[in-house]
Amino acid sequence: MKKVLFFKNTALLTATQLILRFLGIVFKVYLSGAVGSEGIGLYQLVFSVYMLANTFASSGLTVAVTRLIADELTLGSEGGVKKILLKCIALAAFFAFLSGFLVFVFSKPIALFFIGDERSLPALKTLTFSLPFMAISACVRGYFTARRKALPPCISGVFEQLIRIFVTLKILKRAVGAENACTAILTGDLVAEAAATSIILLFLFADFKYLKILKGRAHPPFKLTKEIMRISFPISSSRLINSLLRTAESLLVPVCLTKFGMERAAAVSVFGMIKGMALPLIFFPSSLLSSVSSLLIPEICEAKAKGQTGIARKQIGKVLKITAISGLFLAAVFLFCGETLCTLVYKESGVATLVIALAPLTPLMYLDSVCDGVLKGLDQQNFSFKVTVSDSALRLAFTLFFVTKFGMNGFLAIMYFSNIYTCLLNCLRLKKVAGLKIKPLRNVLVPTLFAFACGYLTKSALAPFSLPQIFYAVIFCLFAFAFFFTLLLLGGITSKEEIHLLLRRN
Repeated sequence: MKKVLFFKNTALLTATQLILRFLGIVFKVYLSGAVGSEGIGLYQLVFSVYMLANTFASSGLTVAVTRLIADELTLGSEGGVKKILLKCIALAAFFAFLSGFLVFVFSKPIALFFIGDERSLPALKTLTFSLPFMAISACVRGYFTARRKALPPCISGVFEQLIRIFVTLKILKRAVGAENACTAILTGDLVAEAAATSIILLFLFADFKYLKILKGRAHPPFKLTKEIMRISFPISSSRLINSLLRTAESLLVPVCLTKFGMERAAAVSVFGMIKGMALPLIFFPSSLLSSVSSLLIPEICEAKAKGQTGIARKQIGKVLKITAISGLFLAAVFLFCGETLCTLVYKESGVATLVIALAPLTPLMYLDSVCDGVLKGLDQQNFSFKVTVSDSALRLAFTLFFVTKFGMNGFLAIMYFSNIYTCLLNCLRLKKVAGLKIKPLRNVLVPTLFAFACGYLTKSALAPFSLPQIFYAVIFCLFAFAFFFTLLLLGGITSKEEIHLLLRRN
């Protein structure tokens, strides 16, 4: 029953994530045409500050909610679940109001001295009002993840994206220039966050009546605030320092590109292409993996509470295998079909160049994301803290030298180093903590060669035909998929049962 529920939730979250990312990509395409890559670049700079403030408000509390409530649902009572949730919401709201207040008060210095563009000032002030809604919503989503109920977060997520698009398009019609366009986008975010929070709170109040069946311990066997902070503080500190360093990096990259010899407008445009266009396209197919990693946290917590470590190890092993195989296949697609995909989506040749350059990193990005999520479920947040902070510090230091001297090539080199560094450390740690067995030749080298071969041969086979781009992209993906998994089956890397499992989850 639990396996069926896990698969249903995975399918639901995956479908929702695909819808949201599809809407996001379409929306970004429209925005790139309406406000240009410079407007997108300015928005990405403001959004970096937005995410930094949000990280301070709630990042670690979401994981704390999921882990503590998952334990309480297994061993506790209705009162314990509500106490945990309300305490986390109160803490999230407090930190959200504090971070919003600081950004609002210091918005002018942030715009002038950190972003380096006074046009960002109205957008910075607007974003501060979104933070409390985002923080409260994040805690409630953590509750539903622990409850293994994917539908409420999915409905609120789709509703949020639709509201964001509708409101932004309405305001954007009257916006003139990058400054007003950026403010319009952030206003759309504000209205969407408020609406989504209202929806998910209604689901929460309706769900409380189902907690009455819990008949476990009367109170959690720990001091609530202390335990919440024990879990959330390393995660929040890690993400806060990481966000701070990444924000500094984001603000520094256009400056370094200018020192390299680019015009300021061109530097912001290139930054907008890589952060706002290339990376969202690369991460678009990762919905399954992000869904599975988030849903694994309550499964791991329950297995640990019951002493069933073997079950957790099996689930982790399967997810990592699916992640690696999916990442390698998609790397081949982006490498050999990236130009066609980017022309279809963005009509920008510069984006295609960036996507192809970043394609080999796809499996590392996906693996790193999943490993990081699973490690937090295994109470390894302190290790994640060390990895993310050291990675961000190194990226920032390298940006000052490599981007100034080598321009975008230097920035791409930094991204390669960063993803190899974090993925390697997280995978090795997960191998040790979960007791996983990894065979480098069978699990890494051979599938990589198969992925490259299937991409290259599929592209060569389709080269003589003059197909419309949309048909070319679809046929390429279908042929490459069939070819790749045929090679995996013949090579004994995977089995028919695992492929059926992967297809069912998609």
